[in-house]
Amino acid sequence: MNFINSGQFFKLVLVLELFFHPTLSAESALPSSPIVIQTSDCFVRFQTPLAGQTTDNAFIRALSWANTVQDVTSTIQDFSNIGGNNAQLWRAGNLLTWMYAGYMSCSSIPMIPQDGLNLPQTAVTIILPSGVAKLQIIGPDISELDQTTLRAVRGIFGLQGTLLPVDYAYCTGASIKGAIIDWQVEVGRRFSQPPDFDASTTLHTPSDGYFLAVRGDGVAVHMVMDGLVT
Repeated sequence: MNFINSGQFFKLVLVLELFFHPTLSAESALPSSPIVIQTSDCFVRFQTPLAGQTTDNAFIRALSWANTVQDVTSTIQDFSNIGGNNAQLWRAGNLLTWMYAGYMSCSSIPMIPQDGLNLPQTAVTIILPSGVAKLQIIGPDISELDQTTLRAVRGIFGLQGTLLPVDYAYCTGASIKGAIIDWQVEVGRRFSQPPDFDASTTLHTPSDGYFLAVRGDGVAVHMVMDGLVT
């Protein structure tokens, strides 16, 4: 069986990004040398486009964030967004988040994934470490949430602060799935057994564990998927 190398994988994922994000050009997306960032150092939000909406429209570009504790609490209490006024909430880019969105699973960590967040066209917005440093995390009022809800929404939070466009990066569900499949194939080749994710597992090499995101200024960023739960 043949495996694609890191250069081929970079080009493959870039093609996917340009397909789903047509406003970017190939020349502007390709950096002179790769920028490598750990997803666990970032914040992540998944948004599957609504009917009539494109993936590009579903990316988050807001520069000012002013969520309150009540915003976060009321959004968690109404995940179906019946009133249409829910706040846009985030998660850290760790293993629990990939499990929450349905991209990964772990036999030792029970998690019921949220439906519809791992589709090929899902818009994945990433706040890079430069942006994380500028923001304050806003959690819910736990006194207003029952234990079942608290377990279900562990790790979800709102934000306060101001960002620049370059503090964001964007990709699609297709890119993340491709990186995970590539990693699974490589692990299977190395160990001849189905892969699983645990606290000792880190996706850390260009050939078997990164996906490509496009920064707000059009520069490509290699996002390394950290399998450690933080």
